[in-house]
Amino acid sequence: MYKKIKSVVNKLCILVVAAVFCSMSAAVIAGSAVKDDDMKYTVEIVDADKEVLDIIPIGIGVRGDANTDGKVTVSDASHIARYLANISINKNYMPGFKGSLGEAMGDANADGKLTVSDAAKIARYLAKKFANPDLGWD
Repeated sequence: MYKKIKSVVNKLCILVVAAVFCSMSAAVIAGSAVKDDDMKYTVEIVDADKEVLDIIPIGIGVRGDANTDGKVTVSDASHIARYLANISINKNYMPGFKGSLGEAMGDANADGKLTVSDAAKIARYLAKKFANPDLGWD
C-alpha cells in the first residue's frame, strides 16, 4: 500500500512540475502529432525506485516557427496567412497542419488560436529583431 501511495504522490509531483513548465510555454502539443523527427522527444515519468510509470511523447519547437524549419522568418508569417486564407474555402488545405507542432508554434501571441494576429506578431518581431538583434518577443 505504501509503495502504491508513494508512486501516486511521485507521479502527481511530476505532473505539477510539468503543468508549471507547460503554463510557461506558448503551446503544448503531443509529440505524436509532430511530423519532423528532429523535434520529437519522449519524457519518462519514473518513481523513486526508477520504475517507469509513463512515457510521454512531446514536440519541441521555436515560438513563431509555423513551418517548423527551426527558425523564425517571414516565411512563417506567410505560411500562417496562406493557411488561414485557404482553409476557409478548402477544409483539406495543408492536411496535417491542424493540431501540429507548426500550428502550435505559429501561435506567436500565445492566445491558443492561430489567427492573422499571429502572422502580424511574427512580422513585427522580425522588424524589431532586424533593428535590434538582442531583442526578445516581448
